[in-house]
Amino acid sequence: MKKIKDKFAKKEYQSIIGLSNNYASIHDKELIEAGELAKKRYKEFQTKKLLAYLKSTSPKNKRESQKIYTLLLQFHPKNRVYQKKLAFYNDEIKEERRREKEINEQFNPWDDSHYNLEQSIKKTMTHPESYQHIYTRYSEKKDHLLVTTTYHGKNRLNKPIKSTITAKITLYGKIEKIVSQSYD
Repeated sequence: MKKIKDKFAKKEYQSIIGLSNNYASIHDKELIEAGELAKKRYKEFQTKKLLAYLKSTSPKNKRESQKIYTLLLQFHPKNRVYQKKLAFYNDEIKEERRREKEINEQFNPWDDSHYNLEQSIKKTMTHPESYQHIYTRYSEKKDHLLVTTTYHGKNRLNKPIKSTITAKITLYGKIEKIVSQSYD
């Protein structure tokens, strides 16, 4: 028992739990009680640690918060607050994935061009067959995307030009308006 008391002093609760489990077959009341107390203290210690970590985690980091609430529920499976928080983060992450999928489906996986913007550009070109995609970048806003595409093509005089176009596009892929266009 001295070994167990030393481990309590050092807060080595997992070690105490392991010892009490290893010697469970001898049915020593004091050892069983020590094991139960160690489980209780370990649960309290881990809960405090997780809650402190949760406070230091940005609320925007939904996946990290989801992990923490999942761990908290392992220690407190009937805690309604933790259940609701986990359900909230699960829903938020599900919505993020849905939004991400919707956005990704708007872009060509081979060259990252935006399908609808590329079609719109070709419709306005005098020589659409000369279109050559260079690159596309986008920034995600709350309710739309700003998509910038740079491409090569030929102008009315059949001269090669480089052009960049930026468009405001809905999250569902519809072009709302051309924000800017420049030629090099």
